[in-house]
Amino acid sequence: MITDTQGLILYVNPAFEELTHYRRDEVIGKTPRILKSGKHPQAFYENFWQAILSGQVFHSVFTNRKKNGEAYQIEETILPFRDDQGMILYFVSLGKDLTPSQRTSTELQKMALVAEQSADYVMITKPNGVIEYVNPAFERLTGYSREDAVGKPASILKSGRHPRSFYTSMWDTILAGKVFRGVTINKKKDGDYYYEEKTITPLKDSEGHILYFVSVGKDITERVRAEEELRVSRERLLMMNQILEKYTQPAVLKILNSGVNPLSVRPYVTEKTVFFTDIVEFSRMCANLDIGEVIELVEMYLTICTN
Repeated sequence: MITDTQGLILYVNPAFEELTHYRRDEVIGKTPRILKSGKHPQAFYENFWQAILSGQVFHSVFTNRKKNGEAYQIEETILPFRDDQGMILYFVSLGKDLTPSQRTSTELQKMALVAEQSADYVMITKPNGVIEYVNPAFERLTGYSREDAVGKPASILKSGRHPRSFYTSMWDTILAGKVFRGVTINKKKDGDYYYEEKTITPLKDSEGHILYFVSVGKDITERVRAEEELRVSRERLLMMNQILEKYTQPAVLKILNSGVNPLSVRPYVTEKTVFFTDIVEFSRMCANLDIGEVIELVEMYLTICTN
């Protein structure tokens, strides 16, 4: 089932019709409330909507009601799909009927194919890790075409940047039927590395056997680089601060803050120290200096002090 962000049903497949006894033309434009059984408290639905509207993958067991009033249980995974600006376009619900007399439709399991229009990277693999489907966003990000990827193991993206224990933990999680969330460093077809924030969801049949893994990811390489640049800048400032403490003694600062002309109390205050205070005063006046410009000023002072 596919719905828009208001909850209006846009599409259902034949397996949905067979399970619920609702025809497609009876539900398009309606909300999933027509399936509501009254078995869940209001807080359950509030938590569910809060999760998916914030862009999270939601996984739970619903007790729903068919057209004839008969109750049934379904295990559902609901995936938000976004556009290029990160706005959520629609939600795709992948489910399996937990009623013993029903079997999960293969088509239902593959409904992630609507990811064709998603800005997020989507990859569907078999339980052994062999790729069965990738969407256009995957092709753009990795450089692998669909023909390149399908039939290959997902390890074609392996970067070698993670320890073996990382992959062991990931596989232990998803093979246990749990959802994996994390950041991975992968490698494109051309050898470039990229950081990906991903969620891997196992999809099972009615007997609990895992049929597929659906991996939904977002490229966060630029964000990671920006965070690393900020970390390096902070470390440089910390180092410079330690060096400055070596050249600027507390007693000197006391004299400078007293309002006395520093040059009148030599030899305690040097012209270099006065030059440093000029830099500080200038930087206070120019509150809009970015971190790089502040570092440049401090480096200029350190060069003078050490020459």
